[in-house]
Amino acid sequence: MVSCAGAALLLSLPVAIAAWLLAPVQADAFGLSPRVRGDAVDVLRLAVPAALAAQLAGLCEGALVGLSRLASAAVVRLTTALVLAGGTVLAVEAGTGLRGVTVALLGSRLVAALSAAAFVRHACGGLLGDGLAGRAELRRVFSTALAKQSSRLGTIVGQQYERLLAGTLLGAAVAASLGAASMLAGGLAGLLIQATLPLSPHLATAAAAGERELGDAYARAAGRFAVVAASCFGALAAIAEPAVEAWLAPT
Repeated sequence: MVSCAGAALLLSLPVAIAAWLLAPVQADAFGLSPRVRGDAVDVLRLAVPAALAAQLAGLCEGALVGLSRLASAAVVRLTTALVLAGGTVLAVEAGTGLRGVTVALLGSRLVAALSAAAFVRHACGGLLGDGLAGRAELRRVFSTALAKQSSRLGTIVGQQYERLLAGTLLGAAVAASLGAASMLAGGLAGLLIQATLPLSPHLATAAAAGERELGDAYARAAGRFAVVAASCFGALAAIAEPAVEAWLAPT
């Protein structure tokens, strides 16, 4: 696991460095005023280590799910949410603006990575790995993760592209007004994803029994989840207009 974490960070470094260096360019693309441009650049750069910490946390949480330590994974996520909520409130009360809120985000991601790594270490009896992984093992890990990461990237693009286009073409103020609806939908999707965590160990057990058993188990789980997801998003669609109005609040 240590070697996989190191490989993940190594592959992420070029993207992280590019994002850090291009932060001023992205801030200028949004047409921000000089008064807030400095804050925007700081926020974009603070998001880089937050993303790296979140990547490590996700790797450790995946190990916890694979080890059937779902309670530990739940504790990590709950603790992360509490730290983020508390840090956000403190940042707002202190008047530190978006820079302070982003620092709170970074702190919560670091807590997630450290706590998840501690749980994995405990679950593995103090060992996170037995040396460097070979090329074949790393190739297998990356080929398995490619589909998942591609799906996650598509989800991010699907949720954020309209704000990116609006911010680039019309300015940051317009982009902010478009964010409430996608945030509500994304929040609901995030809650539903938590319901799928217990499925991973079950599907792993079914996979060990054979491809047919795995296919049957996946079909049953996907069918039941589709009913729940459709019901939840249908309810959200029914109350979308008043929910967005309540979130934005009249000004």
